[in-house]
Amino acid sequence: MVAEYVLTNALAIAKAREAENLPHFRFAADFAYGPETELPQLGCLKNLARIVALKAALAAEEGRADEWADQTVLLLHLASTIEEEPTVISHLVRNAMVRMAVTTTERGLNHVGPGEAAAEELQANFARIGETNLLPRALMGERAMMIPMFRLSWSEIQNLNQHGEGQSQPRKPQRYSGNPMIFFWLTGFFERDLNFYLQTMDKGISLAQLPPPANLMLTNELDTASQVAHQRGYLYSAMILPAFSNVARREASTQAQLELAQVAMAVERFHNIHGTWPENLMALRPHFLNIVPSDPFDGQPLRYHRLEKGFVVYSVGPDGEDNGGRERPANAKSTDKTHYDITFTVER
Repeated sequence: MVAEYVLTNALAIAKAREAENLPHFRFAADFAYGPETELPQLGCLKNLARIVALKAALAAEEGRADEWADQTVLLLHLASTIEEEPTVISHLVRNAMVRMAVTTTERGLNHVGPGEAAAEELQANFARIGETNLLPRALMGERAMMIPMFRLSWSEIQNLNQHGEGQSQPRKPQRYSGNPMIFFWLTGFFERDLNFYLQTMDKGISLAQLPPPANLMLTNELDTASQVAHQRGYLYSAMILPAFSNVARREASTQAQLELAQVAMAVERFHNIHGTWPENLMALRPHFLNIVPSDPFDGQPLRYHRLEKGFVVYSVGPDGEDNGGRERPANAKSTDKTHYDITFTVER
């Protein structure tokens, strides 16, 4: 069934291959609509990424090593097509696709390892997509696009309120005029709210630009600002800021998975040449890895253990506790209080 589903969408994958070779490319998006900017490409891209990931999984199960690696490179290229979009939602979708590529790589390596050329290309693509900090750009875009929400006219407020659940047709997005209700303008009610929002976002952007793990302070900053907004009656800030509070941890998790995949490919290349797994990550330098990446959660080098058959490379994860590469089981419940690491495990 999976093979038939992938075959049904073969034309879409072929079109994606054509598009990735174009020298200049972007999706059409009119950001003049601010928070109501429509980004229909995000859902389409994520669906296409799932199809590519399925095709890679099929190739791995059937022993076509270089093919699954090539499909994973395509998956990373799809994720990179929305890197320039200045919104947090686009950034989160891009990161979800990156994590999909990491999972695809882990699954593939547990079936069959690619040849040296394919492995090196995949490792290089993981390194490239992880070398730029894109979160500050996303927060800058959100800072700008949310400003009109603080200066709605009476008619714009009515237009928002008229969109009820019982309506059969979705409300069309609107561009905001920037002409606020005279009462709120004179009292400065929403202007104080806006100033607080801008100050918070400015500080958040500065924290997001710090190297890990210092950039994790962004989470505490936004959590504290959200509480202050509630206490002071800043309606829009209290509504907007909580949506960003967890973005730093999610960013660090994605960065950790990118680095784990990059290191895992270096370990695989070492295995291709020497016929055994390295004793430690320092053995990968300098031929397979320039430096051992630092864990985004504690700043220490990523951890690595050889297993009876294979290896595990891991990050300590959000709790900052080294649990020896303990992997969270797929069926773990949300009530599970056990501490786990972020792992990349190959048993082959």
